Amino acid sequence: MAVNVSAEFFWQTLFLQVEDEIFCVPRCEFEESSEIFADMFTLPAGANGNVEGESQDHPIILEGYRKEDFRCLLRVMYPRASQLLSGDQPSFNLEKTEWISVLRLSTIWGMKKIRSHAIHVLSNNMQLSLIEKVNLGREHKVEKWFVEGILDLVDRKSTLSLTDLADLGWETAARILWIRDPDSRPGSGKLAVPFKLSSIKCPHCVKSAILSWRCSHCQTMLSGEHEFFVLGKQIMNGGRKVGPREARVQLSLVKCNLCKQSAIAQRALSCQTCNGSIQASSQPVFQMPDLSEEMVNEVFGDEIKEYKLVSTSLGM
Repeated sequence: MAVNVSAEFFWQTLFLQVEDEIFCVPRCEFEESSEIFADMFTLPAGANGNVEGESQDHPIILEGYRKEDFRCLLRVMYPRASQLLSGDQPSFNLEKTEWISVLRLSTIWGMKKIRSHAIHVLSNNMQLSLIEKVNLGREHKVEKWFVEGILDLVDRKSTLSLTDLADLGWETAARILWIRDPDSRPGSGKLAVPFKLSSIKCPHCVKSAILSWRCSHCQTMLSGEHEFFVLGKQIMNGGRKVGPREARVQLSLVKCNLCKQSAIAQRALSCQTCNGSIQASSQPVFQMPDLSEEMVNEVFGDEIKEYKLVSTSLGM
């Protein structure tokens, strides 16, 4: 009787050497999980006829990697039945540092599903500090960690120790502190600072001075809830900061968000709450929005775009 080879359970073994240790595993998982390894397996045999990876004497040598990291990756790629049947989710019994090892190698070798799972576990089952989110997000191109970490760190309610700043690296720390500083945030001059017209406070009654307004340039009738803007450099040069979220700016510098021109050309106007006279050259207080996200995109935008591309191509 002829004996057939099982198409499903007849695995070709693969020998890999990392540092001073040789590993022997089914080749199919590397072939299916990574295009890098799949392409490697198509290379022809050497001059002596030996094919690397097919025997213990001729393993594929993976230079520059740690065997401890590789061992963690193999535990995810080749789990035991007891781990798979332990509950609703497979239990790989890996600590946070070990999942980071899995993330590191799966990112390098383009193992999309394994990388996505490692990010999922680290995001939901492990506690990542803000510093870890920034550093790991940067090292492994995980956009959501990097952005979340930076946004939380620029929040002035969070405290930053000298150790935190050193762990971030001094250039990154300097950028974060620059964004956190209320006096320097609009200083680039490139940022249009939006605000609602109703947020301009009358110097007499300290209530909303303008409830509706017809733009002096485009003649559009706008409500106080409509957004207007001033340029960041005008806050610094033509006005002055009052508090972290407040500034004094000449009314003549206020721009209409529709036509981008000066919205208030009158020499004087009356407060629409108390009828008090306000000169256009005066500097009433207006409330500024929190511009953390815009500033983060301005300062870290190139990095975020790079990590987004990698996250999109590799998953997560």
